[in-house]
Amino acid sequence: MRQLNLSMLPINSEIRMQLERAYLGGSQMDMYTKETVLEVLTEMKYLGKPISSASLQRDRPQLYTAAVEHFGSVEMTVSQVPTVKYKTKSLVEQEREHNRYLLGLH
Repeated sequence: MRQLNLSMLPINSEIRMQLERAYLGGSQMDMYTKETVLEVLTEMKYLGKPISSASLQRDRPQLYTAAVEHFGSVEMTVSQVPTVKYKTKSLVEQEREHNRYLLGLH
């Protein structure tokens, strides 16, 4: 079966969804819930990948379509992506931990 990628066509979302349902029996967006869109964008942000309308339209058209459908725009979606927080150890803590490892005290 051939894939139908309507996300690149300049048609409004309602018409796009009707065409997808007629051709595929469902919407491409069905695989991306609101939560999934945010999870994927959070991972992309963590990995340092570009998140913009242009990059998503080019590289991830289904994700772009789902983001626009669920949130109204990519910018609105990105504003809801949580900031990834991770704690880095200080250099002193890293050296102490490494020395304990070398001495077999871990």
